[in-house]
Amino acid sequence: MKHITIIQDTDDIILLKTKVNEWINFNKLNILEIVDIEYSNTDTMYMATITYMEK
Repeated sequence: MKHITIIQDTDDIILLKTKVNEWINFNKLNILEIVDIEYSNTDTMYMATITYMEK
């Protein structure tokens, strides 16, 4: 399993979810399965950690 963390320094989680979807679409040929996507935030910084299995 592999992990990637994407950080968005704003109070708008929609921008982070857009970045996550863009990353998944860009890398879909190398991804076997998305295991989990965890979102967290502190103040105005949002983070998404994607756990996935690579082909």
